Amino acid sequence: MADPRTPRTGRSSSSMSKRSISGKGRSKSKLTSSTSAPSDLSPEVPEIADGKTEEEPVSQVPISDTQEEVDLYTKRLNETFRKHLVLSGISKESWTDENKRALDKFISDPSVRLLIVYHDPFTSPRVDFTMPTKVVDQMSYFIRIDDSMITEDSFESSVQFGSIKRGAIEGLLRLMNGIHARQVTLSTTWPEITKNNYCVNLHRLVTNVTDSRFQLLGSTVLYVPLEALQHRPEEAIKNKYLVQRLEMVMIHWTRQIRDVLNAQEMGEMGDSSGPLEEISFWKSRFADLASISQQLQKPGVCHIQEILQLYNSFYIPQFSKLAKHIQDCSLQAQSNISFLSLLKEPCEELARLKPCEIAPKLAHIIKLIRVIWVNSSYYNTRDRVTALFGKMSNEIIRLCCTEISLDRIFQGYVISSKQVLNDCIQCCLCSSVRVSRIQSAFKPPVFVSI
Repeated sequence: MADPRTPRTGRSSSSMSKRSISGKGRSKSKLTSSTSAPSDLSPEVPEIADGKTEEEPVSQVPISDTQEEVDLYTKRLNETFRKHLVLSGISKESWTDENKRALDKFISDPSVRLLIVYHDPFTSPRVDFTMPTKVVDQMSYFIRIDDSMITEDSFESSVQFGSIKRGAIEGLLRLMNGIHARQVTLSTTWPEITKNNYCVNLHRLVTNVTDSRFQLLGSTVLYVPLEALQHRPEEAIKNKYLVQRLEMVMIHWTRQIRDVLNAQEMGEMGDSSGPLEEISFWKSRFADLASISQQLQKPGVCHIQEILQLYNSFYIPQFSKLAKHIQDCSLQAQSNISFLSLLKEPCEELARLKPCEIAPKLAHIIKLIRVIWVNSSYYNTRDRVTALFGKMSNEIIRLCCTEISLDRIFQGYVISSKQVLNDCIQCCLCSSVRVSRIQSAFKPPVFVSI
């Protein structure tokens, strides 16, 4: 006869081994019921169920923690990128899911080196990995310097960022002066011959871009290369290639100053301009001359001039002569503005009058022109004051032409159109008579036909 305790012993050893694998979370009541169960009931079913319950959190906990860390890392870097994004009209509501995915890809994928953010008329804003194919008003860029991962701590050193706006020329000049030219100048790894040849073309490019940029504003700016400020004059004259590049810069300065000084003759070619345009011309000229005078006193310009003087450059005498002439012309322009300002208010009043009201106002204006002729050091010649009377003639002709309407004539307004034409004729005749009377007071006489 079999021993009745044998089956119980087997069940007991089995359940103990399974409890040691599954953990300590089993209650005492379960242990008691497990040992007292009949021999035909298998204890494996509850043990397997307990095993599944214990295995799930073991695999899920580390994955959940890792995912949270990745999300937090991406979220922080997203905020860092947005803080350095210089683009007007960007808000959280306008930032689409597609933009977020593109930014996440740039952060997580080291092979993506360029990120561009700009306004798109259909999907504004837009995040892309290539330059836009069309012209945009504003654009921010992020350039990964190497293939390493970007972190919050390494953002400043691993990402080159900036913005381009207000026109392509302005953006190009800012990039060339602020980034490219500085890196080339301060680099010590370039071969000397290569760097010398490249710097010549670099200065030519930046000089032309500078001229184009500020000509749009009607001003003149003297380009000062950064490399000139890196050497003392005693050291600079030992590098003949550097001296040649600085001479090239001074030649361009000389050309710029000469163009400004010759602008007066170009201004006098405008035969249709009036006295108000003459005042505006001298104000603009004085502002430009004063700006150049201030630039000639800046440390960068003086430093280059000192280097070339120590080198006994051939271009120094001519440049110094023009610099002195700039000072004289600046004082002359200031004097002309003070005298021509006497005509500003009467001419502005004249521009609001009808042709029939012009003749009585001309006597006062002609007397003011005589005051200018007698006292001004520039408008004291026959040619200058005759040109000033010619500008008054242009103003009267312009006012009469404005008043005459061909449309009204062809539409049948005969009586009113005839009256306007008679007023214009009488205005010109009376103006001519008044000028003839005033001419006798001018010594030498001034002949002006109005």
